[in-house]
Amino acid sequence: MILLIAFISLINSLILIRFRSKSSYSNIYLALFLLTISGFATMTESIFNDSDHLFFYYFFPYQIFFNFLTWPLLYFYVQSVVDSTFRLKRIHVIHFLPALLFTINALPLAFLNISEKEALLTNAFNSVTYYYQIPTYFFPFEYHVLFRQLGFILYLLISFIAIVRHSFDFKLMEVKITSSQITWIYLVLFILFFYCIVGVLTNMTIFSYPSNKTPINFNLSLLFGRYVFVIINLLLFFFPTILLQRLLEPRIAVKIPKANKFKNIYAKYDLDKLDTLLNDYLDTKPYLEPSFSLSLMSASLAIPQHQITYYLNMRFDQNFNEFKNFKRIMYAKALLDSGNFTNFTLEAISEKCGFLSRTNFNEAFVKYLKQTPSQYLSAIK
Repeated sequence: MILLIAFISLINSLILIRFRSKSSYSNIYLALFLLTISGFATMTESIFNDSDHLFFYYFFPYQIFFNFLTWPLLYFYVQSVVDSTFRLKRIHVIHFLPALLFTINALPLAFLNISEKEALLTNAFNSVTYYYQIPTYFFPFEYHVLFRQLGFILYLLISFIAIVRHSFDFKLMEVKITSSQITWIYLVLFILFFYCIVGVLTNMTIFSYPSNKTPINFNLSLLFGRYVFVIINLLLFFFPTILLQRLLEPRIAVKIPKANKFKNIYAKYDLDKLDTLLNDYLDTKPYLEPSFSLSLMSASLAIPQHQITYYLNMRFDQNFNEFKNFKRIMYAKALLDSGNFTNFTLEAISEKCGFLSRTNFNEAFVKYLKQTPSQYLSAIK
């Protein structure tokens, strides 16, 4: 069965990445999530059932890092579904810290020779409690198991809150989030929540069990876990709008606001008319104002925010903040290229372009021009 899980996960992941929407990273996060649960299942099989244990010998404890990435990857997937502009930022590094910490904690195992690892596995096969005696640096290995499951439950709850909270806003979004996407996420969250509860209860039983025996529910828990991973992978085939996102994207209808709510000529998302209106508006360079925002732009043009967001996404593959910063950086580039501002400090130029801090100016400059303002200025002198 473990080979079936790995094979289906790999096929699904390749399909998800191959046919992902160009405007969203959701399917990339989902593909990586499927690969991590497949790797976890493979490692478990190598420890408790394989005769040669090769996967354990060569990939453990490094596999722990990817096991712990299961939670944040699922969370990133849900966030990118409810918010198509969601992108990883520096602050999201915090989600990877538990994976790094627990991997480092189990590193002593990497320095054991094959015979020592074999002895550990032999004991673990006879009694699973020996599995928790894997050498560590900071804290006992049983905390790995419990923290992984409890952490997973926490992320599942956070993801559930996110999808419920945004469900009330779906009718206001420019691209309809299909009911199949919502159903799929709810199913996965429910299945994984039930799986984690079973895992926590199983491990609580193990901790109170005699050290020379393995409780029967442990083997049942392993079997249950395999079926859970197979079910999640197979469920994708019943949701083709997710699996084949880009191919079926044209069939996802555009949500048109009700006439009595938004009275304007752009209710049908006429991008050509929006081109003309927005070009005239942007010629006045409103983005140079520090207070420039999506709500201000919407009020100035008498166009709903979601239509502007849809336009920027379709025309430039950017969200509002990306578009605003891009226009500001292009203006800064024009100023520097003109040679009339060489006596200005970079702080003054950043303020003139609408940035409230030099740091934000530098980050945006590097993002779009691949070098710092100082480097660019030196290059053109």
